[in-house]
Amino acid sequence: MRENMNASLFQVSLLQALALGDYDGKVSLEELKRHGDIGVGTFDGLDGEMIMLDGVVYRAAGDGSVSEMGDDATTPFACVTFADDAIVEMISVMSLDDFVARMHPIIEREGINSAYFIKVSLEELKRHGDIGVGTF
Repeated sequence: MRENMNASLFQVSLLQALALGDYDGKVSLEELKRHGDIGVGTFDGLDGEMIMLDGVVYRAAGDGSVSEMGDDATTPFACVTFADDAIVEMISVMSLDDFVARMHPIIEREGINSAYFIKVSLEELKRHGDIGVGTF
């Protein structure tokens, strides 16, 4: 069962709580999915980055691996919303600077408290700096 989708953002806890060391999962992913189908967060014990996309929750680990998580996993912090009423805008860019310039007016119009899903198609990916994980 889904919650009301009136352009709301559901948040589990506060970033300040994480900064103070509150890493214990409080909400199950099963419960979280009742409040949104797209979002970000973390897992119990800060065990990876949470990515929710199309109602599926993934865990991105420090080694670069990504795995789907079960509904019984818990989160101490997450922000989710429903993407059903998304406004779709297609933009074509040639560089990161071009992307930022094209997104700036969209963010000003829609607001910073909005969810943005960005799908990219790349012919070339250049790595800048050493991220310390994997190869490109």
